[in-house]
Amino acid sequence: MELLEEWQLEPVAAIDAAVKDGVHILSLSLGGGPEEFDVDVVAIATFAAVRNGIFVAFSAGNSWPDEGSLVNIAPWITTVGTGSIDRKFPARFTLGNGEVYVGQSLYQQSPNFTGFSPLVYVPQCLMSDTEITQLVKEKILVCENAFVELGMKVAKSRGVSLIRLNGNYSSEGVIVKAFTLPGLTLGYFEAQKLIKYINSTSNPRASLQFSYRWCRCPHIAVLYSSTLMSYPHIAGVAALLKAEHPNWSPAMIRSAMMTTAFPLDNSYCLIFLDENLKPANALAIGAGHVDPVRAKNPRLVYNLGVQDYINFLCTMNYTETQIKSSVNKTWVT
Repeated sequence: MELLEEWQLEPVAAIDAAVKDGVHILSLSLGGGPEEFDVDVVAIATFAAVRNGIFVAFSAGNSWPDEGSLVNIAPWITTVGTGSIDRKFPARFTLGNGEVYVGQSLYQQSPNFTGFSPLVYVPQCLMSDTEITQLVKEKILVCENAFVELGMKVAKSRGVSLIRLNGNYSSEGVIVKAFTLPGLTLGYFEAQKLIKYINSTSNPRASLQFSYRWCRCPHIAVLYSSTLMSYPHIAGVAALLKAEHPNWSPAMIRSAMMTTAFPLDNSYCLIFLDENLKPANALAIGAGHVDPVRAKNPRLVYNLGVQDYINFLCTMNYTETQIKSSVNKTWVT
């Protein structure tokens, strides 16, 4: 038997209390590195919940786009990733050489100055408040992963605007910011072109326009969208399905959502990967985007029980001792 650490006791105790209270749905913001199921205390605790007919929704983690970074992967858990919204918020800017790029912004006003201004590039926005004051006056600041707070400092220093560049990690997964000065975010591919332009001339300059309307298949742009918002939505859908079909097991509820999910976006375009704009496969998007209306009447649902999960562990070559640890709580607390 294993003695649990104090930090492990809280989520286990919370799940145990929920089971005793007779809840129908568990929506949990927990996760860590992947572990074997027989030592993953949360997986073991949620198995007890599922065995008692409780639907469990978990976050898939926030380590995208790295391969093999999924967490909460026990098959009795409904693991949920984040999606993107179905629209863009385009903002255009023109370079001194005539090239036009389109970023995205939630800035809602008209810029006071629409002419060309000098560009100053500061890698990673690594500068003090004093340096900001010295660098950005009457200029457009360009740097990676700038926060809205930096925009406030730029405005205070009489900077013209801010161009936020996505790094290689976020790539084309643009998180649209509500800058307080004329500002926009640019995806990684075009960001690299902009940096190349800045380094190629002694007088880099640009002009930003915020009245431009432009759209294409809406499969990339996101507001602040994360797994912290995704799995509660699935828990909500599960609650609706449980109300509609009170006799459904957690596996049947999950089946209904997965088999009726959309593998395309709402414009019937392929869903693309943020990191390279290539079509996403099932390993990246799972079953697809949930459709609560279709899930209410899936016509066919697949059920799973305790023995099915035990059989799964057997196929993973778990020993009898490991399986008993996975499906029974035998800790000393």
